[in-house]
Amino acid sequence: MSATRPLFLSIFICLFLVNHALALTVNYAYEGNKFTDIEGEPDSFSPDDRVSAKFIVDCEAAHWAGDCANLPFDNYFELGAVVLEPESFTAGSASLPDPDGSVLINRFSFSTDAQAQIVDWDLDLGLEQTSGLVNVDTDNIGDGIDSAAAGGAFARVTGQPGTWVNDRPPVDGVSDIVVIKKVDNPEPTSPQQTVEFTVEVSNAGTGPAQGVVLTDKLPRELAIPVGMAAFTSTGDYDPASGRWEIGEMDVGARELMSIPAVIVTRPQPACVINSASAYVQADTDILNNVSSVALRRPDIERCVDLAVEVVDWYQLSFPCDSEGEGGMNYQLKISNSGLDEARNVVLEVSETLYKAPGFKFSSPNCDGLRCNWTTLAPGAEQFLTISTDIFQMQANTEHAIRVVLASDIEDYPTENNSLVDQHTITPFLKSSCTGPDFDLNIGGSAGGCFIATATYGSASNPQVKILREFRDNVLLTTNWGRELVAIYYRYSPALAMYIAERDGLRMLTRGLLAPVVFTVAYPWLALLIMILVSTLLYMRIRVVRRGK
Repeated sequence: MSATRPLFLSIFICLFLVNHALALTVNYAYEGNKFTDIEGEPDSFSPDDRVSAKFIVDCEAAHWAGDCANLPFDNYFELGAVVLEPESFTAGSASLPDPDGSVLINRFSFSTDAQAQIVDWDLDLGLEQTSGLVNVDTDNIGDGIDSAAAGGAFARVTGQPGTWVNDRPPVDGVSDIVVIKKVDNPEPTSPQQTVEFTVEVSNAGTGPAQGVVLTDKLPRELAIPVGMAAFTSTGDYDPASGRWEIGEMDVGARELMSIPAVIVTRPQPACVINSASAYVQADTDILNNVSSVALRRPDIERCVDLAVEVVDWYQLSFPCDSEGEGGMNYQLKISNSGLDEARNVVLEVSETLYKAPGFKFSSPNCDGLRCNWTTLAPGAEQFLTISTDIFQMQANTEHAIRVVLASDIEDYPTENNSLVDQHTITPFLKSSCTGPDFDLNIGGSAGGCFIATATYGSASNPQVKILREFRDNVLLTTNWGRELVAIYYRYSPALAMYIAERDGLRMLTRGLLAPVVFTVAYPWLALLIMILVSTLLYMRIRVVRRGK
């Protein structure tokens, strides 16, 4: 028995080194509020149905810092940073993942504080068994007013706050900068009327803050009146850049700034949004670092600012044993930067040059090239994908789209509500993936690492980059390596697509790829561990044989 203890201890140390050489993960658990009925589906939940969730975040995939602290609000499921445990999400009759695949994750966004505690999260689920979309949203800030879940995209329900648990120990002595912005007259009756903005900055944390800087640059519709200036309780304010240099703030410190302003555009705009944001390193809660107010014309009920942008475009070839076939994808983001809810939001896309086959949205709330939402909450974002069927392209062809976003509420400003985006579709590769002329210069963001990209959810994931560099710098420099890559490209696309559609299989594949990634990233350490384990096993075998 005594001979086995060093063996087990050594193996434990090896596993410990492997675990800490790979990305840090944080386990999160949530118990939250009850649901309301899904829009158009009465009695879909009982009064006692509540939200619960368990998931793991790959910190290195989520953020370059790799420690899950101060993560910005983003779609981490799309990035491949979130691994949902089997049967980990329940909300009344909805369970995720469902064995028959009836639950679809459309978006999983969240942000954390300096202690890796989640302070805000939002999850959209598409349910085949209903006609609606379930939104789960929490906000663990302030006095505990929390959203639970409701039918329809971005629907909000107030209720009792939920409870977050994670496996990270708390951090003492960190700052928490809070920004509160107000205006004395939110509805000026004329452009000549002077209004006064007030910004309060305080440190509600448990430790001092260093190098605090607040940015409050007046929008182009506003200006400080001639002969007047901003007042600050400390530091200096630069109207040109909008920077207010505050410096150090002790625990409980509070600083004030007031800025007089008049409207300089004619006619008076329907709505003008003015925002103030603070920056400081190691802030406990980055969500309360921004505060905004709006100046409305007296006849305007709501302040809405819809925007649309193209965040990515790529084409992807399928080179192995194909006749030069491939596809094309656009990724769009729509958002509401206004302070009020947008209603009856409609997004329409049209092709103005080449008509790509099967070009349509592959996102919930969309049909063909048109999407609509009953409401879009302030600060809400939606990421959408437009994809094509597999087709052939023989020569360079220009493809352009026109995108228009609108709602039934007057929007300001309107210049970010539409766009035209154009790209060149190049001929897709035609190759057998064998021989010395085999070319891996594949168009698109996936970079050709099909299975790794499907497993980790993003071609920009650090683990995918490690494998791609190993392919380019090692495998493709030898004949046997090129043959191995050729076999991979012949069979991997179909397997990757199968993996991408199954969360449990993605999690299993991650576990199988973990030692491969570790070995590629740290070859000498991996070799040392293998030698150590082999030596210990050999010693164990000799001890057993001597005992016989």
